Amino acid sequence: MASSFNTLNPQIIINSSSDVTIYVDTPRKRFIVNAEILSANSSYFCSVFSDQCASDYCNHEQDGSICLELPNIRCEVFEAILSFINNGSLDLENYDASFILELYLAADEFYLRNLVSLVELYLLNTKA
Repeated sequence: MASSFNTLNPQIIINSSSDVTIYVDTPRKRFIVNAEILSANSSYFCSVFSDQCASDYCNHEQDGSICLELPNIRCEVFEAILSFINNGSLDLENYDASFILELYLAADEFYLRNLVSLVELYLLNTKA
């Protein structure tokens, strides 16, 4: 079941202007993403980036760019989140139940309402 939602910014999120570095997982995996697109789709990221890194997980690289540490988010989950933001859809049938639960919790943590709704709809339709 491929479901889709319109996102606020269906632009490419990786390697754009207004780049920030996000590290996820242990060992760390590095993503360079567009802060404006993340902020437009997530009130969590909007708050973090607008407060000039008020989060305990946010700091600045040597070059002054923003760096955000998200060690409790698995790389695969963050990749799925980025894919959803980029494409406005995500085929949840490609994932097992534990991954979908992880994705749901991360989407809720980051206030990604469209992704939360997508997962809820998928779970209701599959009676998982």
